[in-house]
Amino acid sequence: MESFVWPDYREIDLGSFARRQSYELFLSYDNPTATRTVDLDVTALMVYIKERSLHFTALFGFLLARAVNHTPEFRYRLQDGIPVEFEHVIPSFAVLKNDKQLAFAKGVFSDSFSSDYAANQGLMERVRQGYVQEVGTASHGLFWLTINPWNRFTSLQFPLTSSTADIPVFGVGKICGEVGRKIAPFAFRIHHSFVDGYHVAHFLHIVEKHLADPLLLEHPFVSDFTL
Repeated sequence: MESFVWPDYREIDLGSFARRQSYELFLSYDNPTATRTVDLDVTALMVYIKERSLHFTALFGFLLARAVNHTPEFRYRLQDGIPVEFEHVIPSFAVLKNDKQLAFAKGVFSDSFSSDYAANQGLMERVRQGYVQEVGTASHGLFWLTINPWNRFTSLQFPLTSSTADIPVFGVGKICGEVGRKIAPFAFRIHHSFVDGYHVAHFLHIVEKHLADPLLLEHPFVSDFTL
């Protein structure tokens, strides 16, 4: 088995945590999560993918990883019941293996498209063929991504357990044409103790900016979000 290194994190000091009131409020809820579904215009992205013979899942996984990591609140987690901020988080891809059974491939994120795309595409292909990762102790330094190319949805309910409710999960449905555009349904779940609507707007701003100009994927990125 190959070695696997989880991202590092720092403990959040609740005494100086600006979100402490919201954090404690939503942590007391039976279900502290919020789920949202939006339509994404992926017209330019699909042209970019076709022209370069790329794979949607690995490419979109990098785009999401960049948006997640450049929105700090999306890197907050409960690690062993303690609020922490990860220095970065990695994508975990749902993979349909050759035997049509589900597996997960925990990828990498260095914010370099060329290296991350190749590494994650290669890893998913190995997992598809039966490779099993040895990832060691459970860590919350990740997010989940599942792609469902077979059907379109207007809402999506993700499985939920209290022990992993803090880990964001994302789902993309069937891409369909709409008056010359390509539209993908996009659902995601966040933990309300850490993420509010403002942070969702920041995250979606980064996603939509890259969808409008996929060449941004190839260059260093600094968020310019203001609201």
